[in-house]
Amino acid sequence: MITVLIILFAVLVVILLWLLFAPLSLEADSRIPFMRIRWAGIGKAAILFDGEWTISGKLFWWKKTVSLYALIEKQTTKKISKPGQPEVRKKKRKAMKPAKVWRMFRRIAGTFRVHEWQWALDTGDHTINAKLYPVNFLSGCRGHLLVNFTGENYIRFRISNQAWRILYALWIKK
Repeated sequence: MITVLIILFAVLVVILLWLLFAPLSLEADSRIPFMRIRWAGIGKAAILFDGEWTISGKLFWWKKTVSLYALIEKQTTKKISKPGQPEVRKKKRKAMKPAKVWRMFRRIAGTFRVHEWQWALDTGDHTINAKLYPVNFLSGCRGHLLVNFTGENYIRFRISNQAWRILYALWIKK
């Protein structure tokens, strides 16, 4: 009996560690248009335009693809409370201070790792493009930021994180 409990506990610890250390990645490309979030070994979700906007998701062995328009329609046709029925009151939550929210956002954003990014920018005004053009040659932007005069605008990126980093960033107090 005790060995069964020890094995069960060990399996739960391994699953928890897997959830904490499995890579979580987000990639997007506005040229296609396409966005995907993937949690390795657990699931993924994607928004894709192929004639119409669709959302597809996979969680372990369960798969589902839904039209975004049908999903929005379903949300807008929800029941509205009838007159004479009592309304359910929600508890008011205490608002966080903007400085605290900003610090928390910066801590969480700092945990993400940027693997690749590329941003092509054409403002439509040649004088502004000419002023921004030297940014193409800055050391941090070279090959990533492409100010151009051809009307090409897109953004493409791939970033990743792990759940333990996000939880750690939420837990620490600075």
